[in-house]
Amino acid sequence: MPNDRFYKTAEWEALRLKRLRKDKYVCQECGSKCYGRKRGGISPNVDHIIPRKVMPNRAMDIENLRTLCQPCHSRLTISDMHGKNKPQIGNDGYPLPES
Repeated sequence: MPNDRFYKTAEWEALRLKRLRKDKYVCQECGSKCYGRKRGGISPNVDHIIPRKVMPNRAMDIENLRTLCQPCHSRLTISDMHGKNKPQIGNDGYPLPES
């Protein structure tokens, strides 16, 4: 969301970097290394597993974030928009493991 102020805050930038480092800049969907264009690679995205609009209280929860390459992020975003890829959420508010 290029115009969303949330993604321009210092708090988000710090948490985003922490998630990227935790995932070692590897896409959690396809396994591609996402070192960015400056290093000749795919640009990384940090994605909310449960979207902010669904659970705003999890927006800054590092366990609700994952590193995705740009192609996977685009594909999952389109799937989410069409309701095909909604995570199952447990009573504790965390996603259930995929079966």
